[in-house]
Amino acid sequence: MHSELHNPELEEQIDLYLNGALNHDEIELLWEQLIEYPEYVEYMKTCASLRHIGQEQAGGLDNDCGLAEEKVTAYNFRYAIAAGIVLLIVIISILKIISESEPSLPEPLASLELNNLRSSSVTYNEFDREIQEGINLAVLGKGSQALEVLYQLRESTTNDAQEMDVMINIGIVHYNLSDYKSAKEIFLAVTNTSHAEPLIKEKAWWYLANSYLKTNHREDAKIAAQHTYDVNGAYRRMAARWLERL
Repeated sequence: MHSELHNPELEEQIDLYLNGALNHDEIELLWEQLIEYPEYVEYMKTCASLRHIGQEQAGGLDNDCGLAEEKVTAYNFRYAIAAGIVLLIVIISILKIISESEPSLPEPLASLELNNLRSSSVTYNEFDREIQEGINLAVLGKGSQALEVLYQLRESTTNDAQEMDVMINIGIVHYNLSDYKSAKEIFLAVTNTSHAEPLIKEKAWWYLANSYLKTNHREDAKIAAQHTYDVNGAYRRMAARWLERL
């Protein structure tokens, strides 16, 4: 829809309409234009009110012919106002039907939960301890420092499972810092990694869907949600609800 009043042709049609100078087909066309430019309904009401005030201030005419002409003008004015009210009701109804027929987009997650590796009852190896250090920094709101630790760990490991644990957390930290572009790149890299475990890959698809929707890439979000659904894991039900609305 348009938001600015900058349509001289439509303004001229409204003026003619208020003067009672449009035929049935022209009025139908005007209605269609007002549905496309709903802000002009208020413009039309304002013009009609100003005309009414002007007529009241002008007063009546003395001769019979003038009185007859004034009665015709008043009749046309009342007809225009009545038709305008009907038109306004029709436009509001149509806009309401359109808005109700289009399901609202799902809301992407405001933040993602960091992927903690183990419970406190399990002894960490050194690498896991360092990953948890990065996670703890992120929890404390030190996202930049967390990323430094995690990126260093990613470069230092040759273990596929460890690399995936690090990468999923890197993507999560980027997402929580509202750096959705970097988050998308990381999550997409995880989904394209053949040795990623199913649980990690499912999370990456789901988080990727959220990242896409955060950046208004609706079709990409739908594709990622479909991949999440196909994994048939923990996020399947949420992905199904998204697919109904994307």
